[in-house]
Amino acid sequence: MKKTAKRVLAAALMVTMAVSAAGCGSNGSGQQKTTVGAQTTDAAAVTTAAVSSGPVKAGYPLTTEKKQLTVYSKNSLSSNIANYNEIAAFDRAAEKLGVELVWSHPVSGSETDQYNLMIASQDLPDIIFWDFSSTSSKLTGLLDNGSVIDMDPMIRQYAPNYLKALEQDEILKKQALNDEGKLCAMYKLEPTLERLVTNGPIMRKDLLDQYGLEVPMTIEDWYQTLSTFKANGVEAPLAVCPSSKSTHLYFTMSAFKTYYSFYADPETDAVTFGPITENYKAWLKELNRWYEAGLIDPEFNATDRKTLAANMSNGKSAAGAAALSSGIGNYTRSAKEMIPNYELVGCPWPVQTEGDTPYVINYEAAVRVGGMGAVVTSSCEDPVLAVQALDYFYGEEGQDLMNWGIEGETYTVNADGTKTFTDMVMNAPDGQTPAQVMSKYAMPSQGFTKTMDFEAWKQINLSLPEQAEANKTWAEGDASMMLPNMELPAEKNDRYNKIMNEVNTYVEENQIKFITGSLDIEKEFDKYVEQLKKMDIDTATAYMQEAYAAYKNR
Repeated sequence: MKKTAKRVLAAALMVTMAVSAAGCGSNGSGQQKTTVGAQTTDAAAVTTAAVSSGPVKAGYPLTTEKKQLTVYSKNSLSSNIANYNEIAAFDRAAEKLGVELVWSHPVSGSETDQYNLMIASQDLPDIIFWDFSSTSSKLTGLLDNGSVIDMDPMIRQYAPNYLKALEQDEILKKQALNDEGKLCAMYKLEPTLERLVTNGPIMRKDLLDQYGLEVPMTIEDWYQTLSTFKANGVEAPLAVCPSSKSTHLYFTMSAFKTYYSFYADPETDAVTFGPITENYKAWLKELNRWYEAGLIDPEFNATDRKTLAANMSNGKSAAGAAALSSGIGNYTRSAKEMIPNYELVGCPWPVQTEGDTPYVINYEAAVRVGGMGAVVTSSCEDPVLAVQALDYFYGEEGQDLMNWGIEGETYTVNADGTKTFTDMVMNAPDGQTPAQVMSKYAMPSQGFTKTMDFEAWKQINLSLPEQAEANKTWAEGDASMMLPNMELPAEKNDRYNKIMNEVNTYVEENQIKFITGSLDIEKEFDKYVEQLKKMDIDTATAYMQEAYAAYKNR
């Protein structure tokens, strides 16, 4: 971390950036200035130069002097390595760039508290790589309080690889911008829907085969199939773990075109709060039917992930929603010891009538850009160097390095130009998984300033054919109901959060009661909706509609 001497620059930036009311740059006539090495660069001039002459293509090494840039990030590989400094790809990148990235990470389990403390203290690194959408201040707050620089002119001038990557499709371009049309950060990019839809409905294929059943398509198919399992001794056919949205009952919402939070209505494209709709009421009635028939584990509300995994592996349950690795992969490996012919299949998102559009019920499916991203802080002495170093990882060489590792050691290039991980990675003699091996070399499954390579991720994470098939099946659904990351204006954000904290608690409490029958849906649902109206859900919905309209107009 840089020490307090650099807070002089931070203080100066706080003054120049205070005019910014939203987004990642000033909308007024004030001109922001940033310090670039020993030079002072006018941000407006940088933007003008970028438009007139195009981005500057970097030459490598970026500097003939050995320099360091400090980077603060969560350690997504904490179970395998202590620090990203141990990843071989960053050593190779340092040789190329002449710049070493020096990583520091918050302690696992207290990431949010330590991040907030760092921002409050203004003892900042050169670069922060974070999911800013999950923070209270968002990127707007970091700019307004002088913690980070305006990335827009720097990216447009010094990040040609990033700009080229954004041209892959219109969604990437749109989501990389804020509502004022500015580039706020250098984000992890997700061009492939399959990389995002890693959770979905699953079922025991060996039982389907045993009872002569097809993979269920409609919501009624699900009811009949689960009923057959129940009649043949499966104690609690549908396994549920409410502590995670991805392992709850929510996958069945696809058939009712509703959602447990805000979504874009497939008929009108209007932002809608699912739990007050008639479609949601119909969903509750169907799930109550399942519960009364004993198809849902009666202990579902107290089930944790460990119990869920045990239920799916020991035969107590036979269906549910799960992830590709921690679900299909782990359940199958555990169950094979007791049930040799155990096999899971990924099911399509349920529909009302065969031929209807199956909708993806997974909020991550809409976030192609705007989750994890990197920003340069006001403590960085050379922001141009920082942006150029980050931009390297979006280029072909940097992409291969971060997604595949070291050519000839972790991967080979085939005659047709495709890549394959080596036997050293895929069949480690010490029993390590491919993901564990690769954690020491590159980041095929983790985010950084790069485009996520689907093939690299697939080879590492989808070792079972049923995992790859499930991933393909789930991604065939329509993800248009899911909303992208959107940022509310500061003056509305606090009000929105207060409303939704109360609303979400009330919705979750009553959802359980409706499903289990302790509240009569026909008699009590209107009262429940009336109470949500009193909690000001319409105001929160209006805020989200405004944000969605601004997003679509980018």
